[in-house]
Amino acid sequence: MASLWLSVKGIKKTIAQGSTIVQDFVANSALNYAISLITS
Repeated sequence: MASLWLSVKGIKKTIAQGSTIVQDFVANSALNYAISLITS
């Protein structure tokens, strides 16, 4: 039972890290797009 709980906790942590990576990517893309608009 403990191993199941740990695996669920691990999956949640992985999802959290993944969503953070996606958010960073989206934020960077938006920032780069804004910079390209300003500098062009």
